[in-house]
Amino acid sequence: MADTPTSASVEQCKARKSRSQNFSEAEKAAIYENYNVYKHILGKKHISGNKNANTRKMKNEARENITNKVNAVGRALRTVDDVKGKSQIDLN
Repeated sequence: MADTPTSASVEQCKARKSRSQNFSEAEKAAIYENYNVYKHILGKKHISGNKNANTRKMKNEARENITNKVNAVGRALRTVDDVKGKSQIDLN
């Protein structure tokens, strides 16, 4: 009985996110180039003169812009979290 999968476990396996493709060199270059454009926003904990909500909004907009530019040159559709994770690993 324990060897047969239940319908719930089968559904969980189907719902798992599949692994995405590796980042291409063009995507890595787009992340690096665009990170340098927005470094003054993304590299700081707080942007002087702005409250936390504004800083968070500006950072999110910068990350969305970078993601759009990466998706324009890439072969796979990347999310903001994918690009954010890649930039934190490679650029820090």
